[in-house]
Amino acid sequence: MQFLATKVNSLFIKKEVHHPIGHNALATISYAFTYFMIFLAILTGYALYSESHTGFLWYLAGGWVFSIISDGTIRLILHIVMWFLTAFLIVHVYIVWVNDNIEGNGLISSIFTGYKIHHIE
Repeated sequence: MQFLATKVNSLFIKKEVHHPIGHNALATISYAFTYFMIFLAILTGYALYSESHTGFLWYLAGGWVFSIISDGTIRLILHIVMWFLTAFLIVHVYIVWVNDNIEGNGLISSIFTGYKIHHIE
């Protein structure tokens, strides 16, 4: 239920904003998916690197992936993952900046000033 409430707050549908300490449920799921995508980028990157480098170490690092997936598919997966990570970076910076301005809790400005504001209700 917290995920749905966070999604509603993230879309600015409600006027009252829930202020969890730390990351909310939507951010937790997004970060978990992003870490999975980073792992996939590393795995496919090592697989493509092992094409031009021989040896047991490079086979362990990613060469074994070719026994499961073709070369073109690995390149496509890496391409899609890298575009996802680029889009995630842009959206992440935008969302953090918007939340800092709307909520006024000093999330980003505290990086530069050293002070973070926490409103007590």
